[in-house]
Amino acid sequence: MEHFKDKIRCIYHISDKAMELLLSVFHEKKEKKGSIIVREGDSTNQIIFLKKGFSRAFTYRDGKEITLWFASSGSPTGAYDGRRSAINVELLEDSILLIASRRELEALLEKDLELANWARKVAEHYLELNIHYIAHYNGLEGKEKYELLIKEYPEILQKASIKHIASFLKITPQSLSRIRGHR
Repeated sequence: MEHFKDKIRCIYHISDKAMELLLSVFHEKKEKKGSIIVREGDSTNQIIFLKKGFSRAFTYRDGKEITLWFASSGSPTGAYDGRRSAINVELLEDSILLIASRRELEALLEKDLELANWARKVAEHYLELNIHYIAHYNGLEGKEKYELLIKEYPEILQKASIKHIASFLKITPQSLSRIRGHR
C-alpha cells in the first residue's frame, strides 16, 4: 500500500488524513492477468486505480486492436461517467484494483478542498501526458518512437507484449522486431 500512496502523492502531496478519506471510498478487487475490466460499449460510473498491476487501454480500428495507453501501479486506469465506454481496459498482469463509485468520490471532493486540489492535479498530470504523447510521438518514424519509449517508459518494455507495444507506436509487430534487432 505504501508504494501506491507514494505514487498518489507524487503528483500532489496530500496529508495522511486526506489519504485516509480518499481510500475510504475505494474497495479492493483482485483480478487476473488477461481480464478485461472495462468493455467498449458498456457503461459504468466507476473510478478505477491500479493499486498493484499493469494494464492497457485499447480500441478496435478496421478490425485491429490499437493500444491507446498503458497504466502501472498507482495510476488511474479508468474514469467513467455512466456513458458508454469508448475503450477496453485489459490487465497485463495479475492486479489489485481500487474501485470507487464516481458519485461517492465526487461527493468527497466537494467536501474536502485538499482532495479536490489533488484530483485537479491528477487530471492535469494525465492531460499533460497525453499532450506530450501527441506532441512528441506523432510524426516520428517507428525507430524514433521506439527509442523515445525506451527512454521515457522502460517499464512498458518489460510488461507489455511486442504486439501491444507495436500497436501503441502505430507500427507493425514485424517492424518493431526489426527495430529491436538493429539496436
